[in-house]
Amino acid sequence: MQGGIKAVVWTDVVQAVLILIGIIALQVKSLMLVGGWGNVFAALEKGHRMNFFSFDLDPTIRATTFSVVIGMTVFTCGVQCTSQALAQRYLSCKTLKQARQSMVIGSITNAVLVTICGLNGCIMFAYYKDCDPVLSKKIHKIDEIMPFMVMDVFSKMPGMSGVFVSTIYSGTLSTVSSGINSLANVILEDFYKPKRPNLSQKSYLLASKLFAFTLGIIMTATAYVVPFLGTTVVQIVVSAFGLFLGPVLATFTMGIFIPWTNSKGAIIGALVGSAVACWVCVGGLVYAPYHDIKQILPRNISGCVSNSFNATEGLTTPLFGHTMLPTAIPTSSPSLTTTLYSVSYMYHAMIGFMVALLTGVAASFVTGHNIASQADPQLFLPLFDNKFLPEKVRKCFRLGVPEIQPRKFCFAENCRLEEKINLNQNGTENVQ
Repeated sequence: MQGGIKAVVWTDVVQAVLILIGIIALQVKSLMLVGGWGNVFAALEKGHRMNFFSFDLDPTIRATTFSVVIGMTVFTCGVQCTSQALAQRYLSCKTLKQARQSMVIGSITNAVLVTICGLNGCIMFAYYKDCDPVLSKKIHKIDEIMPFMVMDVFSKMPGMSGVFVSTIYSGTLSTVSSGINSLANVILEDFYKPKRPNLSQKSYLLASKLFAFTLGIIMTATAYVVPFLGTTVVQIVVSAFGLFLGPVLATFTMGIFIPWTNSKGAIIGALVGSAVACWVCVGGLVYAPYHDIKQILPRNISGCVSNSFNATEGLTTPLFGHTMLPTAIPTSSPSLTTTLYSVSYMYHAMIGFMVALLTGVAASFVTGHNIASQADPQLFLPLFDNKFLPEKVRKCFRLGVPEIQPRKFCFAENCRLEEKINLNQNGTENVQ
């Protein structure tokens, strides 16, 4: 592992340590103030938040068991299997075994991190169960509640607020540095080098730095748009990633598992899938306030020290987006507001994936699909393949692609000797 990727990986390591220190410190301190996990779960039960498992099939509900298991599985597969940032890390490993180990370890640590953050959210609700910061006008958007709680909890501990600020910057820089490094490398390798193949390595390095600098400016400018969107940062991130992860994952799926797919079909599928996902995502962001209203759970402001607003009015104020939103869907809103645009953002990646996959396969057959029997077996992977399955079943899942011919392995000296014997038997001259 050399060069820029080594610097990015080590930067991620340091930033990951800072992130863990920040969120664990917040959890320990706030849990002490709340009075333990017993009080946390009691507050969750009283506030109707103990709904971790919801098997409602309605796709417009923001978070259900199905939206998390199905929708976020597609999202996670897109990140883990097709993301350029992670692909660079896999390729930097010395062996395939190390790459697999890194994926497993990364998945476990990510699950631990998400669990800690989720538990922090539970503690946060218990801490503000009697005085919601959004309704009491102490903060303007729900995204501000974590920094607000840090300032509140650590107000008498100098320096801890700075530790949390470093945690936020570490998380941001970790993601941004990886993304910028990966995207700059893609632009350099796939677009710049083919156009200018005769430049020196120094010139390529300078170009890569310029690409990274430009991308950084674009990302910074984009960040200024986020406050004007009437939804949470989490939804924006998941929806934005879903625009591309779903179709890209579908393209890889067609190339690996479906031998009839051709290049035209893959391109058409990716473009159509991205367009549909973009349509649904933008519609969901624009009309998010309308379909968020019906999912607001009850909150309490009776414990606020002082408030100058009507409690009944406050209880109808939406949790997501700006604090003052309409309490009913306007009659002028599009009919899609209550249907397609109301689909949970967790399904956006899956929508792009399914549309791209179906469109890509259909377009391949229309434009002249590949012949499965002529496909390279080295580039095909059966969806199900196990030596314990019956031969007919295994052959069925190969979809007509021939079996991989077993390779004959031998030591170098034996290979050269066997080559000499074969050449002599064929009447050709000996290999020296």
